[in-house]
Amino acid sequence: MFLVDTSIWVDHFIAKEGNALLTEVLEIGFVYFHPLVLGELLLGGFYRNSEIRKSLLALPRMQEPRSSDVMEFIQNHNLMGKGVDWVDSCLIYSGIESRMQFLTMDRKLAEVYIEVAR
Repeated sequence: MFLVDTSIWVDHFIAKEGNALLTEVLEIGFVYFHPLVLGELLLGGFYRNSEIRKSLLALPRMQEPRSSDVMEFIQNHNLMGKGVDWVDSCLIYSGIESRMQFLTMDRKLAEVYIEVAR
């Protein structure tokens, strides 16, 4: 199963042919959608497109983590000063807790995810 970061979705929606890896995992039904990614896409204007909105809402959704769990996770994994923000930390937490693979185009976020997943 895959948790997909906003950067991959944006690339998918903007690219003429979509994001190849995301297209592949979508076709086999291995994508979970995070509510915080939905918020970022909404703020970026992508959610206005009704076709995109329907497609995203049809995906299985992860539950948004409790703030207290994410704060404890940040402290336990020493994420302060690593170049990730709150949304990134929530995605890392959700992906690790759910044992999902994580797709992102954000190099720093990918590095931190891999470091924490070890």
